[in-house]
Amino acid sequence: MIKFNQTILPYAFVLSSLLSVQTYAAAPDSILGQNQSIALNFHNVREDVLKRDDADSYAINSRNLAEFFDWLSHSKWHPVSLQQIIDAREGKKPLPPNAIVLSFDDGLLSCYTQVYPLLKQYKFPAVFGIVTGWTNKTSKFDEETTYNNPSNFMTWDEMREMQKSGLVDFVSHTDHSHLGILANPQGNEEPAAITRLYLKNQHRYETDQEFEERIYSDLHQSKEILQKQLGVQVRAVIWPYGAVTPETENIAKKAGLPISFSLGRSGINQINDPIYKRILILNNPDSEGLQQELLNVVNYHEDSKINIRHSLSIKLDDLIGQSGQYDDQRLGVMLNRLQALAVNKVFVDVFDQSNEKVFFPNTIFPMSQDTMNRFTWQVQSRLSVDVYANIPLSSFKNQPQKLNPFVMDLMKNNTSLSGIFLESDDDLSAITTPEKMKWFDKIKQTAEYYSNVSKTFRFGLRVPLTPDLENSMDNVLPNLMNHFEFVNFILDQPADKQQTKMLKKVFGNLPLSTKSRISFSIDTKNLKSESDWKAAQKTLIDLQGLGIQNIGANQYNLENGMFFHKYLYTPLSQNDSPLNYKNPFKNDMNLEKVP
Repeated sequence: MIKFNQTILPYAFVLSSLLSVQTYAAAPDSILGQNQSIALNFHNVREDVLKRDDADSYAINSRNLAEFFDWLSHSKWHPVSLQQIIDAREGKKPLPPNAIVLSFDDGLLSCYTQVYPLLKQYKFPAVFGIVTGWTNKTSKFDEETTYNNPSNFMTWDEMREMQKSGLVDFVSHTDHSHLGILANPQGNEEPAAITRLYLKNQHRYETDQEFEERIYSDLHQSKEILQKQLGVQVRAVIWPYGAVTPETENIAKKAGLPISFSLGRSGINQINDPIYKRILILNNPDSEGLQQELLNVVNYHEDSKINIRHSLSIKLDDLIGQSGQYDDQRLGVMLNRLQALAVNKVFVDVFDQSNEKVFFPNTIFPMSQDTMNRFTWQVQSRLSVDVYANIPLSSFKNQPQKLNPFVMDLMKNNTSLSGIFLESDDDLSAITTPEKMKWFDKIKQTAEYYSNVSKTFRFGLRVPLTPDLENSMDNVLPNLMNHFEFVNFILDQPADKQQTKMLKKVFGNLPLSTKSRISFSIDTKNLKSESDWKAAQKTLIDLQGLGIQNIGANQYNLENGMFFHKYLYTPLSQNDSPLNYKNPFKNDMNLEKVP
């Protein structure tokens, strides 16, 4: 796998990273449910992989893999072939219990020299993703790949020999899309299979038709080459970096590739899943580590993990310099400050301060600057922080039918978003009608269609905390939870005693599972004095005392950033050591006006 930036990896379910997670003892007869499976994703297999900190973090030691295969042969796990998956999907024959798919990406020579002998020894089936452009030497390698010498790849003759064994399925890993392509005017490169190419000379993005034709042509070419060289029907695609959206998965189906493999946080697949998630193997785990982690996948479900989320809300107007144009230096300052504050979630307002223009190309509103994609990618790749788009429903009050195409445009240009939150100024009774809920469900469906399935996409609602919630929460909250993964309540500050009393009464005794899907953000626009900021700090700390761990603050910008660091660092920061803190205000631009 090409290591361009490794940005995809924070959103994959990386097997080696779970070694620090509490393990759960599984009963000896513990198995997956009927027609469930787990898929593992390997890359290079070498005899000289270092135990730690090898230059190729995707590689696994040959001995570790051999010992794992030996254990697998005596365990209750059953490696399955692609044909067995197809038969189960078509209702011909169910998968065996504890079905596991062994997959190897990129078509490296070690698949023939190291993996194939083990498959023959243990009679295990496996799936191999081939980048046909690399094998044919017609597609260039990314400059950061760790095995960019043509001699590191299998030949067609070697693959034909493997194919004859009946143990091997060769599938598409694309022809020339295992790379990043230009994704915005500022120069970021993002996964080719889910990114609308920015055509720099024409100052525009690919059209939907151009995008579909590019993806279809690549997959069709890859499939044709594999079928011509190996004489077999190719029925699946393994997406580079695990980057695939339902949109591109449908393009693959049109190209004759009905099965897609990605990466994913939850490693358990249902037989009818449109896209199969795979667990990415990193950092050379030994056999015991792989064994235990298989049990962890069964017993420890990442999708239901309760994460503590501390957030900031940001307007992208801050990235516009005095010239009225995007200023990359201002972005650098913003990133340094976010890194120092160490939150793990950022809300980005898609509208500018005028609420008339937006920060991405679309068919509904005028564009201020094309900066949304750049900001989102930089925050995620440099800081490993989730970015959520914040959309005010008030902008669509007179044209509600335009929200769906607006979200479609947003997601096409920002497939790496971690989610979308709709912000409403109305009271909850006005937005929880059956008609509104049906409308929101449609918006969610549209957003997810263009989102990267290797990430967990969240659809949320942001609403002001109003006094009427005290009497309506019991009825309203369950309804909201049926349609939104998260609800963010916005608190006006300074808080009064009545509001504090209501918080305790309404939210204090909620079950943990409900609290984990609720967050509170302080509106900082009215904080004028030191006592106001200290009161805001106390409110956030009091919320934590009620068991509400998802907290945040709004209106963070380069002008007021020092106040956030001075007064809200303690409740908001997830920095686990003061030794890791670096003062971001020491050497950056003189933008602060601190009394």
